[in-house]
Order: sequence, then structure tokens, then C-alpha cells
Amino acid sequence: MSFGLDLKNEFDRLCGTTTGRIGEVVLFRNLINAFKNLRGTYRIKEIHGNRYQVMFNAKPRVPFYWISSTNACCELGDILFVVTDGRIVRLSVMQNKYDRKMTRFGDKFEAQVDQLYLLKVRPEFSYNGRSSHMLENAWMPSIGNYGVFRNTAHSYEMGYYSADCLSSPTTMCPSPKSRRKIKLRLIRSHSRYHGDMQRNYCVGIKEFGDSLIRMEIGQPYTIAEAIRELNNEEIADAIRKIEL
Repeated sequence: MSFGLDLKNEFDRLCGTTTGRIGEVVLFRNLINAFKNLRGTYRIKEIHGNRYQVMFNAKPRVPFYWISSTNACCELGDILFVVTDGRIVRLSVMQNKYDRKMTRFGDKFEAQVDQLYLLKVRPEFSYNGRSSHMLENAWMPSIGNYGVFRNTAHSYEMGYYSADCLSSPTTMCPSPKSRRKIKLRLIRSHSRYHGDMQRNYCVGIKEFGDSLIRMEIGQPYTIAEAIRELNNEEIADAIRKIEL
């Protein structure tokens, strides 16, 4: 049995025991807990909410973005993934969405344009008053990605999309908080950057889990580089505590 299948089974179990209304936050927390309930050389951390808001300057030439102001602020993502083989660390940030009407992988889903800009264009950003080039200097686009939950006949599923593989809004947005429907562009499932393999998209949690563990998602760093790049003691501690 693959890690990805174990992950999907654990996620399904957690969703099946969840009471009350299941929304986006419940789903990505169930995914986080599914990872935590399994074993592996990884750490998963929730980075959702105002505590992890970042600020960045947008380039006005990006056609879909709001050009009345270049200043923007949004959360970095919902989940930080840290995976290592003991020598290299892969870091990636996932923004999660849940579209109740979505039933098939590849259907359109709604995204906030400032978040899409951050993960797709990957500018320099500041966090807690400190500048970070974590996104800007990454050569692997999948350092920023989306995990989009959808309904299936018997449970919930999540498609993974590297942000660079998503379409951009075709009309100018009046506000950085505007929401637009976007979808996966038709590209190959894998790409190679600087000799490193990237998985561009996954139809479901099983494929995502296997690709993540195979270190096909996220920017590669040495362990020391990863700790320095994050520049945040609480998050970097997740790397130090991985038991190899």
C-alpha cells in the first residue's frame, strides 16, 4: 500500500468522524491531521490566518491585477509542507479552496486575485517586518500551489495544482480582494527545472501524497538553507524536529 493511499484513507476516516458543517478550514485541517497521524520524514504546519499575513508590492504590468495600488497583503497560504530525505528539504506552501459545486478535477474554482498573484508571480514579500525572497528566488514553481477540495459520490477529494499551471483572470479586477474563476491549463503532468522534477498537478489526495513524499513538489534546499530561508523560529523548528 502506498503512502498516498494511506493518506487518503486516513483523510476519509477523519472526514467521516467529523461532526457539524464541513467547510474549507475543516477539510484542510483534516488533511493536516491525516499527515500527522501517519509516519514520514516530513512536517506539516497550518499557516492559516492573520498571524501569517505577508505584504508585497505588485507589478502593475501583470494584466489581471488591480493597478490602482501596488501594495497588497494576504496570508502566505494555509499549509506549509516540509519534506526531507535527510539531505535535501522540499518546502512548499499550499492555499486551500473548497467549491461545493465542484465534482470533477479540472473544473473552474474561485480564487482571490492577490493570493493568486502571490503564489503565481512569486514576488519578494515581507513577514513580521522582514523581507523574504523565499518565493522570488525559487526555481521550482510548485513552491506555491493550490489544494482544491471537491465533493465526490461518497467522500471528499482534493486536487493539487502548482500555481503557475493555473489560468489568469481575463479581465482587470477592481480590488486585490476580488475573486475570479480560474482553472488548470492543459500542460504535461511533470516538468523538470534545473535538473529537479516537479509534479504540476494531481487529480486526488493519493497522487498528491505520493508525489510529495517522492519530493516532486516544492523548492529544494539543504537543511541549513531551509531553516535560514524561512526566517521564522516557530516554522523552522518544524524542520529541526524531523526524526530521520
